Amino acid sequence: MKYDFYHSRSGKLCERKLAMARARRKSACNCEFIVYYDSTFSDGTIDRPFEEIVDINSYEVIDSTDYFRDRNNVYHFLANSDGGNLVIVEGADAATFKRLCEGGYSVDRNSVFYEGKKLDSLDVNKLQILYSPDTAKHYVEYVKDDKVVYHYDDKLEGADAKTFRLVKGKGQEWEAEDKYKRYGLVLEEE
Repeated sequence: MKYDFYHSRSGKLCERKLAMARARRKSACNCEFIVYYDSTFSDGTIDRPFEEIVDINSYEVIDSTDYFRDRNNVYHFLANSDGGNLVIVEGADAATFKRLCEGGYSVDRNSVFYEGKKLDSLDVNKLQILYSPDTAKHYVEYVKDDKVVYHYDDKLEGADAKTFRLVKGKGQEWEAEDKYKRYGLVLEEE
């Protein structure tokens, strides 16, 4: 029907999922997948039939990511060994929601999100994406505004956003610094 959704013979909206079942010997991917079908939206807080949650007619993938939307909600797919689940991105505006960059960050007109989690203290209008000076790194790990810095979804308490920057040096054991600290593999006080 659309993506991995379809209607069952009884008319229920269902989702096709793959789950890693067990390891295989001498296999290229070293795993075996089982296909199963689910007709319930369940994210730990909601446990209702898909057709009560998902508007399949407006449902779409957002920019080849693990984010999806319909006219009512934005969803994030959380993959795990049992096939994963769609979860509603709380507080996201479906009409303006978009991927920000490689690495899990996204925005809507009001907020910044990391892998479906709203980053409350970031100002979307002053947001800066911090691209690594190491060109081998394809994913963004840090974002900031004029007051706070985030590493993925962790707010770096005490970080000075105005002087925070990413650095690269031969043999260097940190990847970012501000006027007070170094951040990365080794955290040091200046």
